[in-house]
Amino acid sequence: MLQEESKPPKTSLIRVTKKIAILAGCENLAISNNRMKGYLKTLYENEIRPDKNHIIHCNFNQQYAYEAAKELLAMKHEPDAIFTISDRIAIGAMLAIKEKKNEHAS
Repeated sequence: MLQEESKPPKTSLIRVTKKIAILAGCENLAISNNRMKGYLKTLYENEIRPDKNHIIHCNFNQQYAYEAAKELLAMKHEPDAIFTISDRIAIGAMLAIKEKKNEHAS
C-alpha cells in the first residue's frame, strides 16, 4: 500500500508569524534568486501570501540593509519577522530592530 505524500511540517515560527519580510540580495545574483525561491516556496507551503511591500532587494552592504530594515519597520503593517539572505544583511537588520526597540523603551 502506498502512503499518501504529506505536507512538510510547519515550523513553529511559521505557525505564529504571518507577515514575513525578506531582505533579498541583488536580483541578478543566482544565490539571491535561489534564496528568494526558498522564501517564496516556504510561504506558499504554509499558506501565507507574500506581500510585495515586504520584499526588498539590496546589495550585501550592512548599511543598506539597516536602512531597508528601518523602512520595513516604519510601515503601517510592519512585518512580524524579517528573513535575510546573508550574515551582513542580518547584522544591518538587527541594528535597525534594536534601535526601534530602544526607541519604544524610552
